[in-house]
Amino acid sequence: MISEFSEIRLVIHYVIMYTWLNKVRRRIKMYTITATEKGQIVIPAEIRKKMKIKKGTKIHVDLQGGTITLRPETPEYVDSLIGIFSGGESLTKILLEERAAEYGKMERKAKKWKK
Repeated sequence: MISEFSEIRLVIHYVIMYTWLNKVRRRIKMYTITATEKGQIVIPAEIRKKMKIKKGTKIHVDLQGGTITLRPETPEYVDSLIGIFSGGESLTKILLEERAAEYGKMERKAKKWKK
């Protein structure tokens, strides 16, 4: 049997959660869209305007776990990708070193065959 104190705590908890959810819902506008038979969807106009999606804009689709993420390929998005791989070792340098190592192995094998 639930005590009167527990019932009051439970009611307060639900009131707090209800209030919090309503605040979140007001801040986050959520849309429900329906896929066509071909799997096509329409992105709501408000989102298209905010994300600067126009006719012909390429959109990157990513699936991670159970979440689908859509990212428009706008000039701002492309600019944000500049330099994401900087700071590490040069990939060209690594490739040239690997090729030099392979060439060295081939040279040694060729010398063995000549003998």
